[in-house]
This record gives sequence, structure tokens and C-alpha cells, in this order.
Amino acid sequence: MWNAPLIDNPLSNPTTLLQTQTPADSWNPTVAYQILSGAVGNDVYSFTVNALTDTGLTWNGGSAADLQIQFLNASLGNIKTIDGGWGLAPGSNTWTSQTISGVAPLGTVYVSTYIMFMDHGNLVNENVYFDDASLTAVVPEPSTLALLSLGLAVPFY
Repeated sequence: MWNAPLIDNPLSNPTTLLQTQTPADSWNPTVAYQILSGAVGNDVYSFTVNALTDTGLTWNGGSAADLQIQFLNASLGNIKTIDGGWGLAPGSNTWTSQTISGVAPLGTVYVSTYIMFMDHGNLVNENVYFDDASLTAVVPEPSTLALLSLGLAVPFY
């Protein structure tokens, strides 16, 4: 659970993450992350988060926020990273949502999610609020896998 100062219209009261960039931050992103255990290779993981800004963003006239999913092995070594590519554009006083997805490679034991905010060259303090972050896994049902394997076993005529 993330706690930050309440804003005028939190998406789900009262837990909202606030990340602030000041003019002195110079290429140092503020980062929030969480590591979750029990991940399984070949499952599809989706990371969704909502964001807004109450101060506006100046970086390249666009987004200065990024989402990542990292798939880690048993010793917390990074196997693969899915990067949103600084594509999250927080709405101005309006919640906007973004989702990134990726398939966990074999050997995955942990999944780590990251939310980053960075603005190099900003002239004023800038705020981005994040809320309702969720990580979901899509696991194929055993019956679907059984039917698929049965179908592959039947010779083609």
C-alpha cells in the first residue's frame, strides 16, 4: 500500500503514490517498485496503473513517466524486462490509465513492477500521482491445455 498526501480527487481514497521532480533532480528518476513471489514462466502478466498531474509536465512536451515489469529468477537476477517506453501521459487533473503486458520467461520466480517519473530540465516542481496499480497473471486453464495437446496429437488427414 502506498501512502501520499491526499489530492483533490484521489481515484481510490486514501492510497495514492506521489512522485515529485524538482529542478535540481537532473536525470534522477523517482522510482516505486514492488517484488512479488510465486511467478511462473509462460504466464502472461499485465501491469496497470492510473496517473494524473496537478502541476503539468514539461519534458519534451510529453510524458516523463514509465512503467516496467521485470521477471526475476530465484536469486533475484533479472531475466527479462518489459518497458513501457516513457509512454504514460498523466492527465492534467484527470486520471488516465495505461497497461503493459509480457510473457514470463521460463525460470521466472519473482515479478517486479516499477513506476518511474523523471523530468530533466524542468523549471518548477512537478507532481505525478499514481493510483490503483495492479499486476494480474493470465494462466491457461488445465482443460484448455489438455484440449490443445489432444488436438496436436491427432494426425492431419
